[in-house]
Amino acid sequence: SAFCNAGFDLLGNFTSVVPLQNDPLIIATLTGLIICGSMGFVVFVELLNKPFTHTKLTLHTKLVLISTGILLFGGAAIFAVLEWNNPGTLGSMTVGNKLLNSLFQSTTCRTAGFCGVDQLSLTDSSKLISCVLMVIGASAGSTGGGLKVGRLMLLVKGLRRNIRQMLNPRKVEVVRNNGSA
Repeated sequence: SAFCNAGFDLLGNFTSVVPLQNDPLIIATLTGLIICGSMGFVVFVELLNKPFTHTKLTLHTKLVLISTGILLFGGAAIFAVLEWNNPGTLGSMTVGNKLLNSLFQSTTCRTAGFCGVDQLSLTDSSKLISCVLMVIGASAGSTGGGLKVGRLMLLVKGLRRNIRQMLNPRKVEVVRNNGSA
């Protein structure tokens, strides 16, 4: 269920893995399986074969790994900051469990649908971050859904280009004149 990013509630009573939130082995295992499933089979196979082929990683794999790392660890840092003292979520946990459950929350929000903390107790800011991660989702060719990280990277690149053009319109005009001459 975790590798397939399905998020089935295997324990019943709509608690998902909340009763296991203080078991680092379970949370770390689920996190690893979700990440592997969300990267996509092409990336997964390329990484498994990398030591044997001694070739460079493809652009797709690089983009997936970079964007996945940014989303996972960035989301975990934001969740940790926003929920650190919230007694309904991370507040009563040890430091190690707070960090691990922040990473799990960031990971599962992207596509898996498990819940490691009480989602109703999240701060409004954390709920917004969860929604953003859910919209972005996993990578192309994976078992997860969402907008896909490749599209996100293209949107970010286009946004950066447009901002540069707005900040330096003379440079853009020179490029247009040179291109049409």
